[in-house]
Amino acid sequence: MINVGRIIYGYCEGWFGRDDYDNKIIISEGENWIVCKKANDVYTKLVSFAQFDSEEEKLIYIKKWSIESQEC
Repeated sequence: MINVGRIIYGYCEGWFGRDDYDNKIIISEGENWIVCKKANDVYTKLVSFAQFDSEEEKLIYIKKWSIESQEC
């Protein structure tokens, strides 16, 4: 998919948990979901998952979260 490898910054409005403020890199993507790892530790086995109502919603959020100045 088109967003694999993209970095998303910071809290991401809590979609990956209320305590996850780390930058994330998208490692897998489907029509309405993404799987991420911490951007500063891509060798970790821990992943984060977010599922959206539609592909359009997913793309809107990824675009919003990809703006580095929005980092918390």
